[in-house]
Amino acid sequence: MIRMSNISLSEDQKQKIKEIAKNSPELITHRANLILAYAEGEPTMQAAKDAGMSRGRARYWKRQFIARGMDIFNINSTGNTDEEDSLRSSKKPGDEVENVSTPAQSIDDQLQQKGSFPFPLPQKSVGILPDDSLAEAGKKIGCITLRSC
Repeated sequence: MIRMSNISLSEDQKQKIKEIAKNSPELITHRANLILAYAEGEPTMQAAKDAGMSRGRARYWKRQFIARGMDIFNINSTGNTDEEDSLRSSKKPGDEVENVSTPAQSIDDQLQQKGSFPFPLPQKSVGILPDDSLAEAGKKIGCITLRSC
């Protein structure tokens, strides 16, 4: 089996992450164990298992480490991690619901003003009827997509 890892750590980083894994809250410990497993060349499935998290979560934290580095282990002054803060609601019971403003133009309107769309607008119907044979339906779709009718 070929093991590939995009994460390479210096000895100093390894020591810091091992220390973080020993002395941090559970969420941070999982992240640290994951990064150490990736640094050892473990594939995602095994690294996730070693860290005690899902493969999707492991991929997420790998990308975050590649993008942000050691900052993924920072804990803010309240003792919460960045992830916990993003999951918490900032509203308290009794707070009024704020009016959400909508942009003045939709994305389609903005693209029309620029003069180009990234993809063609969908058509309402290609004209296929329930009584059409498969060949007839194919011809109608071909005419629409190839514009050769």
